Amino acid sequence: MHRMLLIAVAAVLGTGCGAGMEDATGLSSEELGTHPAELAALEYNEASASVDVSYDIVNFVYAPDMFPGEVGRGGYQAYGDKIGLADYYSDGMRIGVHWRLGDGSRRGLCYWTGGANTHGGCNKDFGEGKRFEFRVGRCNGSKYSCGDPAQSGTGWQDWSNWASTGT
Repeated sequence: MHRMLLIAVAAVLGTGCGAGMEDATGLSSEELGTHPAELAALEYNEASASVDVSYDIVNFVYAPDMFPGEVGRGGYQAYGDKIGLADYYSDGMRIGVHWRLGDGSRRGLCYWTGGANTHGGCNKDFGEGKRFEFRVGRCNGSKYSCGDPAQSGTGWQDWSNWASTGT
């Protein structure tokens, strides 16, 4: 009898805890993008020049030691789930878009090695109604692995702030 009562109390107390709880802002963790996206396997894709993109939302990568300061950009087009990249500076570095879905189900790196004044993109397929978060950076592929940007020592630098939109 006591064991059944303890199980019932634990079940009642446990219903208000765990994933999907809302914080004081009233937004769920999916809307805030706070799920640990780094738990998903990294999707690592080299961009293709054949992906033609126009951006719904754009983010820029700046190198404060160079003129002009903007050395590249990345963007997202919700129609077709396309990630676009453009390299604007002849510095021998690749441009990359580090992205993640707000629910933590997927994350990736789309990178471009086409050289200065060129652009490319990665064509993805995301479920509708997800939060898409991304930032843009650059990496010297002749010195570094330019692998997972969530791990230190891979050579990615000059990251923009995270931007977000819906899929």
